[in-house]
Amino acid sequence: MAEIESDLTLIGLWQSPFVLRARIALNIKNLQYVFHEEKFGTKSELLLK
Repeated sequence: MAEIESDLTLIGLWQSPFVLRARIALNIKNLQYVFHEEKFGTKSELLLK
């Protein structure tokens, strides 16, 4: 699968209802975004920026 070039980045767990709601809204608006899955209980450098 090709990487998408986008200014939007969504960070979270795929199981989260909040992330699911955001993904649905982004897809309805046809916005390109990059999804980075974050492990529960840890914070990546991207999240801490």
